[in-house]
Amino acid sequence: MEAGRTRPNQAGKREEADGQHKEERGIIKKRIDRKDDRSLNKMAEQLKISRNPIQMIVKNELGLRSYRILNGPALTEKAKQSRKEKCKKLLEFSEVRRLEDVLWSDEKVFTVKVAKNPQNHR
Repeated sequence: MEAGRTRPNQAGKREEADGQHKEERGIIKKRIDRKDDRSLNKMAEQLKISRNPIQMIVKNELGLRSYRILNGPALTEKAKQSRKEKCKKLLEFSEVRRLEDVLWSDEKVFTVKVAKNPQNHR
């Protein structure tokens, strides 16, 4: 041992781990490419390894970010039709009059996108 070192060199074990690491990386990449909608925790459970190596492989080696999908309210056909009719009326109205002469008093904000999940943006 060198002076100041209390543990023997672990280089041999690291090379063994790298070989296994490549196999795991391939398996993880295939599962992600398959899009089987499985969480990293469940994937770790199935591969019988801890979740930390999986998260590190996904983040550092594959260059991906894990996120949770938020399900938002879907527009019904009735709501889509209603919006379309209102938009047509608004366009007709704007063709007849100058928009500068219109007093907009009751505005409704229509959101189509789902709100961001703060767990995905850290």
